[in-house]
Amino acid sequence: RDFMKGLGLAGAGLGVAASASPVFHDMDEVMSSGASRKLPWYINEREAENLTVEVDWDKKERYDKRKFTVVSPAEAERRVQIQLDNIKAKWTTPNTGMTAKDYAFFAGSASDAIGASVPLTKGDATLMYTFGGTTQPGGYNYKQLGLPRWSGTPEENLKMVTAVLRFWGAHDVGAHEINEKTQKVFYSADPAGRPYTFADVDNASSDSNHACLIPNKAKTVLTWVVPMSRVGQYSAPDGFNILNKVSMGIGYSMGDIIQNRILSFLGALGYLSISRNCGGMNVAHGNLAGLGEHGRTDYLINVDYGANVRYTDFVVT
Repeated sequence: RDFMKGLGLAGAGLGVAASASPVFHDMDEVMSSGASRKLPWYINEREAENLTVEVDWDKKERYDKRKFTVVSPAEAERRVQIQLDNIKAKWTTPNTGMTAKDYAFFAGSASDAIGASVPLTKGDATLMYTFGGTTQPGGYNYKQLGLPRWSGTPEENLKMVTAVLRFWGAHDVGAHEINEKTQKVFYSADPAGRPYTFADVDNASSDSNHACLIPNKAKTVLTWVVPMSRVGQYSAPDGFNILNKVSMGIGYSMGDIIQNRILSFLGALGYLSISRNCGGMNVAHGNLAGLGEHGRTDYLINVDYGANVRYTDFVVT
């Protein structure tokens, strides 16, 4: 009964608490706002080292990591083979959590995103990682396993990439066709004079003579918006301070993280995936995909976030 009463009391102020979002003008205010944890009423404070699971500290000894279970290379190979057999058995079976798109979702989520630069393309990304064994230490792609690539209708594919991009932190997602008109929103050359060229090639590439060779078989631009916090933008007392830059920095770093992940996702599914480094005008692609209007600030103006879109990003596929 006391527990239920406590729940009632705890829930009474939820509406007010949820509507009151703190606004900070500098780090001094952030620090003075209180760093103590706000715990539920039913959590009791305990003395240091007095854990809820009783520990006899007089008998407790430090553990030697050499006593961990060590898996032999042969055992590692056996376990990897079990994983591969499971993949092959369920690759095209719906609702198993082990289909082509499920493994591609993992490949994107586990991508080397944080702190990694954005490559031009990742090719056929690995579907899984073996964590041991000798045959394929880095992982496997669908071709190496003799499996078919993912196949879906354009509508299914857009729903799928929208779901994963939102899971990774994007907001609106859209796509548009590459044709004679929309090729004009790709740059003609980079600052060094190297051209961005659409050509009859299998894969995108870059060298000393070309900023990017873009395959003519690439027919779609997939684009999305990465929002940014309004609080950091509008709370500076003099209109600008370094806290304005915090939400900007998060937006750009999130942009690179999402970019790496979608490249791995599309590659794991067996599709061409070319990063923003292929020379497209990002805001123009967002406009063409219907994610917003072009504003006087040269930003994409999104219906939900207005000009608070830190990055309008895209890949070519």
